[in-house]
Amino acid sequence: MLLLVKEMPGASSSTPSSSSTLIRAPSQTYVSRGVKSTVYSQILASGFSSATALFVLNPIAVVRVSLQNERQRQPSSFLRIARGVFQEDGFKGFWRGAPAGLGQGVPNTVIYMITYERMKEKLIQRDSILDQLGISKDFSPGIAGVIGRTLSVTVTSPLELLRTRQLSGVKGSILANIGPVIKNEGVLGLYKGLVPTLSRDVPFSALYWYSFERVRWPLKDYLDAEYSSNSNSNSSSTLSIGNTNKSASRMADFGAGALAGFVSAI
Repeated sequence: MLLLVKEMPGASSSTPSSSSTLIRAPSQTYVSRGVKSTVYSQILASGFSSATALFVLNPIAVVRVSLQNERQRQPSSFLRIARGVFQEDGFKGFWRGAPAGLGQGVPNTVIYMITYERMKEKLIQRDSILDQLGISKDFSPGIAGVIGRTLSVTVTSPLELLRTRQLSGVKGSILANIGPVIKNEGVLGLYKGLVPTLSRDVPFSALYWYSFERVRWPLKDYLDAEYSSNSNSNSSSTLSIGNTNKSASRMADFGAGALAGFVSAI
């Protein structure tokens, strides 16, 4: 569903003009059912993907952090560090910091995605704060990404610090590591590294979501047309059309995500 929004502040007419912009509005199904089912599905999807990624990539994170610390003292290699981790703690050593990682990564991803979706929907509504400030709604995904990433990183920053300590080989539970940090550096010590993390992640999020949404819908419309054309020439069944729409949506999401990630990382 497309929502036609005038970019001129204070305009009440919805008649198309050269200053109008097309913004994707939430689907009728989503609006009529409210946000509960969508929020729950997003929590499950983002939480599961975050936990899976952490479990698979944690060994690499352990070796990377150890390698960075080791190179401050003497040159070393990835394989040498990995061998040292295994000799010291066995296979379980490659999952140092995994509990803290789950405690940080899963809430981080859930807060980020939920905040992004909710803020984006608020910003594209008529008479939103963007209308009052005279800002084009084309920027709503980027602004929502900035808000979501800032909130998620700030809330989970203490756990990120503790996970980094555990990855580097500091022994003890999460609670056992909190005490010394607060004792030596105060509560603000738990937020060490917050500013550099925000300065890295926030611009990336803004560029990523702006690029993703700008590419996603035109690409989906193009693929919808291509798939529908091919389906009509072969089969006109409802099932066939539904499958082509799903395929187009998946392809568009994948293509837009890959391109947005490339653009944001440059």
